[in-house]
Amino acid sequence: MDGGQILALETPATAEPSRRQRLTAALVCLAFATATFALLPIASRPLPSMPGFVPAYQSALIAVYALTTYLFFSEYRRVRSVPLLVLGAGTGTGERGTLKHALSRLLSPSAVP
Repeated sequence: MDGGQILALETPATAEPSRRQRLTAALVCLAFATATFALLPIASRPLPSMPGFVPAYQSALIAVYALTTYLFFSEYRRVRSVPLLVLGAGTGTGERGTLKHALSRLLSPSAVP
């Protein structure tokens, strides 16, 4: 504190993006849009059954949720921003919900051969 002013810590959420960062974000969005439109002709075709896809996807989703929750809470402890606390709680709730769903599929009687 200098002269009664509170110095705000700059975070990635509050920093202004540079021209290069904006251009990179626009190019990434354009690439995703192009890939989406390129796949439209084959989007209606059914894919073969992949029984291991859902467990693998849920495992990755739980890991990403856990990492995101950790980052939100770490950043909250640093800057004491309530919106970060809310986001951390929300991603933690999503992580727990995904974990419960994965465990219910794993431990259900129909899942055991």
